[in-house]
Amino acid sequence: MGAAGAAVLIALAAPRDVLGASPAAIVRAVEAVDWRFDAVHTSLPPVDAVYDRPLEVEDWREYAYDGGALRVYVSRDGGRIIALLGDTSRPPYEQLKELELSARYDVVTVSQYAIVVPIRPIDEKLFEQVKAKSWTPAHLAERLGPPSYQHHVHGAGWMFLEWVPQALSFVEDPAAPGSFYLCDWTVDVDEFGQPSRATHLAYADYREHVHAGAAALARKIADDRETIAKGLSAGARSPDGRLVAAAVDLGVNTPDIAIGERGRAERRHPAHYFVSNVTWLDEGTVLYRVDDPVGEVDFYTLDAAAGRSHRVVHLPEDSVQHVDPAPVRVLGHRRFSYRTMDGREHEVTVPPRKDERFSPDGFSHPSR
Repeated sequence: MGAAGAAVLIALAAPRDVLGASPAAIVRAVEAVDWRFDAVHTSLPPVDAVYDRPLEVEDWREYAYDGGALRVYVSRDGGRIIALLGDTSRPPYEQLKELELSARYDVVTVSQYAIVVPIRPIDEKLFEQVKAKSWTPAHLAERLGPPSYQHHVHGAGWMFLEWVPQALSFVEDPAAPGSFYLCDWTVDVDEFGQPSRATHLAYADYREHVHAGAAALARKIADDRETIAKGLSAGARSPDGRLVAAAVDLGVNTPDIAIGERGRAERRHPAHYFVSNVTWLDEGTVLYRVDDPVGEVDFYTLDAAAGRSHRVVHLPEDSVQHVDPAPVRVLGHRRFSYRTMDGREHEVTVPPRKDERFSPDGFSHPSR
């Protein structure tokens, strides 16, 4: 790293001062270390939350800083930053959308978010090579580096490997399982259609596509933020009014219970599906219902501080047809009731667990 890059990294120890004067500081720092998260993360603000749940449609890691106003998306394989997000409604991040255009990255503004995506198009020789046939993931990694992320089309079964900076998407070859071919990005197919091969596309077509690939990822990331914001805006507020809980699903049947607090990054805790009746048992405990695909019904509690969930009621398949879908009633003192279709109320008392520990502000704080 050059002296200028090192100076930027040192300056980032006081991120508000730096970003207030130069909104490009974080981008320059990331550029200086070739978008390697391990080389820059210690110079970022203290991390608020880490989202490390692999999803069927996205399996990157997400790091939230500065109350969630700054987010960094990192590949699992290789640890490369694939996107930076700034919430432009929160100073000083509104200036990120004014970054000068660069051949090394795109800045895509979607709703209130400015999303910076690295751009690294491959040369014509390599493009002609990778489009010509199917490749194993190992052979692709030798030529392109580790993939940015993978995703799976639910139901149809298509598995994709994505290289974000190169704007390349490979799908598993049904004729050669375990191998992947380059997708034709000019043809839209439904989720059950087999993606076409890109063998007929020219290098000029690819160079025009690079920026569209960055925009597609930015839209997906912004859609995730909108999904969470919409869920929390209609969520259940805790008895003391500080927290909001809601079920959100960023994948396919992979819901989280999101816990929000004003000015802080939301916490997201894996839940079972299908989730309903999200409410609060007390100021630190979320209560929710799960209708299992096999026909069972369960009620869970979630420790909002520690993120631990516990099943407190289990109704087997042969009895669930009698459970009323009406919301549960919280009765106070860690008691709630649910109703069966015959009109009867069934009261449940949830004793405090020995492992429940709430910090004064209602959250546990992860280390860097």
